Amino acid sequence: MLSSTSLILFLKGSTKVAMESVSARVESIGICLPLISVSFPVSVLQDIKKQKVVNTTNCLNFKLFTYVYLLTRLGRLFTFVKIIKNMFLKGLQDKFKVKSGLKYLREEMERPPKSVTREKGITSIGCIVDVDSFPKAEVFYELIDEFELRPNAIKIIGYKREYDKNSPYAIQMFSDKDLGWKGQIENGYVLEFLGREYDMLINYYEDDNLMMKLLSVKTPARLKVGLGAQDPKVNDLILNTPMNDFKLFKSELKKYLKVLKEI
Repeated sequence: MLSSTSLILFLKGSTKVAMESVSARVESIGICLPLISVSFPVSVLQDIKKQKVVNTTNCLNFKLFTYVYLLTRLGRLFTFVKIIKNMFLKGLQDKFKVKSGLKYLREEMERPPKSVTREKGITSIGCIVDVDSFPKAEVFYELIDEFELRPNAIKIIGYKREYDKNSPYAIQMFSDKDLGWKGQIENGYVLEFLGREYDMLINYYEDDNLMMKLLSVKTPARLKVGLGAQDPKVNDLILNTPMNDFKLFKSELKKYLKVLKEI
């Protein structure tokens, strides 16, 4: 019979042999403890790769969208700044044009009027009409019958502060936008109007308006007729009639032309 001490030694030896046997068995089948190797199916690995590609693509798309959005906002900002700058510069330029035009007008009104060598009598009439205040400017064609003139003896040009060049008008028009430097009026109709000499120029406006006064002093005419509210330096004959009463104006004009022996 084994003693207790012998039994313990026997058990220790047996355990050691058993452990060595298990270790040898593990090494023989290629298992390395404590590392554990896990293998996935091929389809799962492919799905993981695909998901990585999708995530990368989505990330790139988001960055691209962000860049495009920022560039668009910057472009709009630059456009807005450019518009404000152009508006400021145009306003400043228009201000200096007006100042230049007023200087030119003062100088022209101080000079003696240019003489027009035409025989006495009314055979050609030019009319500058404030269409904002008197829209029916075509009534001046009635003077053709009133003074027994040729059909093309009257030239009418209308002024509006703002007008649409594409809109149809019964007469030729010009506006504040046509003001150039040093009192020049950059409008083809105005140049055509100034290209003729007149026996009489009718300045049918009441406002102290730079554009109409510039055209009045530039127009070559032997006799200039205006309304009572105008600067007397612009006209030779002033009729104190209401602007909206063309019939009275026509009657008074005919009466004074007879006095002056023009008709």
